[in-house]
Amino acid sequence: MQRPGPSISTRWRPVSRKRKRDLVRFIKDAIRDIGGEGRRAAIEQVIESVTGKGFPRDKVREGIDMLLRHGEAMEPKQGIIQLI
Repeated sequence: MQRPGPSISTRWRPVSRKRKRDLVRFIKDAIRDIGGEGRRAAIEQVIESVTGKGFPRDKVREGIDMLLRHGEAMEPKQGIIQLI
């Protein structure tokens, strides 16, 4: 007797979590690359850089918002993001 496999939602959940971690890592790397020593970058430049790696624009924006909400980044001026 064959046991049923995991449901599709269970099977794919780790992939989406990894994808979110990758997205956050790419966003942080883009801020560091663009911002240099000051670790500040224009949000639009960060979005363009990360979308160039295959992430959808809306997901990149959500990732940036998450960093801001969780206190990992701040927006010292409108349109500028800085890692904390």
